[in-house]
Amino acid sequence: MTVRQTPAQTEMRMLPSLGVLLRLAWGASRRPLLLASVLEPLGFAVAVVTSVALKWIVDLIAHGAGWTLIGAACAYVLSISVMFLLQGAGARQRMTLAEETGSALETLVTRAASGVGLSDLERPEFQQRLEHYQQQRERLSRGPGQMVLLVAQALRFFLTVGLLAWAHPLLLLLVLFGVAPTLSARWNARLLAEAEQRSVAAQREARSLVNTIGADHARAEAQLYALEEPLRQRLEGLLSSAGLNLERARLRAVWRTLLGWTVFGTGFGAAVALMVQRAALGEATAGDVVLVISLASVVWGQIGALVSMVTELGQLQRAGGHLLWLEQKWQAVSHTDAGAGVLPAQLSSALTLEHVSFRYPDAAHATLNDVSLELKPGEVVVVVGENGAGKSTLVDLLLGLYTPTSGRILLDGLPIGPAHREAWWTRCTATLQHHTRFELTLGEGVGIGHLPDLHSPGAVRQALALAGVPHPEALNAGGLEARLGASWGAALSGGQWQKVAVARGMMRPAPLLSVLDEPASALDADAETRLNTALIEAARRRGKSGTVTVIVSHRLSLAARADRIVVLEDGQLREQGRHHDLLAQRGLYSELYRLQQARHQL
Repeated sequence: MTVRQTPAQTEMRMLPSLGVLLRLAWGASRRPLLLASVLEPLGFAVAVVTSVALKWIVDLIAHGAGWTLIGAACAYVLSISVMFLLQGAGARQRMTLAEETGSALETLVTRAASGVGLSDLERPEFQQRLEHYQQQRERLSRGPGQMVLLVAQALRFFLTVGLLAWAHPLLLLLVLFGVAPTLSARWNARLLAEAEQRSVAAQREARSLVNTIGADHARAEAQLYALEEPLRQRLEGLLSSAGLNLERARLRAVWRTLLGWTVFGTGFGAAVALMVQRAALGEATAGDVVLVISLASVVWGQIGALVSMVTELGQLQRAGGHLLWLEQKWQAVSHTDAGAGVLPAQLSSALTLEHVSFRYPDAAHATLNDVSLELKPGEVVVVVGENGAGKSTLVDLLLGLYTPTSGRILLDGLPIGPAHREAWWTRCTATLQHHTRFELTLGEGVGIGHLPDLHSPGAVRQALALAGVPHPEALNAGGLEARLGASWGAALSGGQWQKVAVARGMMRPAPLLSVLDEPASALDADAETRLNTALIEAARRRGKSGTVTVIVSHRLSLAARADRIVVLEDGQLREQGRHHDLLAQRGLYSELYRLQQARHQL
């Protein structure tokens, strides 16, 4: 059942949506906002004065005035000059306002996207809101300036209507004729918005498909599996579906627009005819006729401008609604558990998972189910299990990238909630399985792991050494100053990129938690063994300051050197203990170890 909202409800929804834009503009670009709000309305008010000056000139010509006519002509020229000066200066301020508001928008949306957990970020609703924002970014940037322009246009319109009423009360009917194009514009805005909403899913899938097809690795597979033609047809189908919906809506909008303007054109012709008749009867001057024709033409243009601005305001309100949702989402997360306590500087007791479960958005089953685990200060823990057991999800939860569906994560007995997320991230370091390949210099790509030491070559070299790279030139002949990445002609192998990521994770000194998720998966067996040995040694050194190190690894020979092994299966904690103890139990770990040992022997 569709619930239709009343105009009052729509207005209440519109005010916060537009308010978030005005707050951003006020905070980021106060001076241009104030100047535009003064200059443009004045410029549009002076535009009305030019019509009065023109009437004065025509009447003076009819009476044969001399020097007074010259004064009136000068006043007319001056009013036009002032009008263009004010409107031009106001337009420049609006351009500055749009640029600075756009920067503030990017900051707000980035903060909203980075401030929430990955579980929120991966929700379809969140993705759709971000998609809408990307589509409407330019409109939102111009939004505050458009609101200023709407005020200026409205001021000019009401001044014009006032002069028409002064010329003859019947001319006010011209405004009523303008209702037709106004209504058609509002209907068209709703019609087009609904069509865009129906098309957004197809457009998003098409964009994703284009990005996939454009990737180097995708082109190879597309050729290998003869997918180029099917993918092209699918892309064309998506674009056709999205375009057809929009084209039908636009065609209907054109017919409504033509009908609305035909009605107004009829009123315009009647207004001019009325003034010509009054002039013929001696009830109005030639200047009055010129004034009404000039004002009626302005009304024509102003109706069109106001219709366009009202349409834009409606679209801006909808776009602002997505922005407001993102801001409220971030505020809700940032205020959750506020005042719950400050995280301790050092781990003295344990990092604890207490009956933690987690299910991804729209997933049928939980990825982790009722996991309870205590991680002691200085402990080196290796998490093992088959693919899909929940290993990466477990470490993502420990890092605060996800929020448990149920249960709690505690640091020395203090629950780590969303309000602690950013503070917790400053106490952690991680090498993720799907790490980012920053195309920076080698020194920067490692140094960003601890920004205070970003430009410290000694700290960067030490981190690289811990990652099994004692000489930076082994990764690139240019050393720390070499720019990395294919864009710079310095493409690294997957294993080399992984070493850069591992070194980045070694930059932060004495973290409370260090996570390494399959840190050597892109390396060959010998290099993997050497790196794992280096990582265990680094973890031992860090453990002296209380750092808990959690390593996810498929290599069980690494697990044998851990203080404790955690075995996951189907999202549940099946076993935990030291290597020899787990082998003696002849359980899941023992079976996995024997299978891997036999495979390596073969």
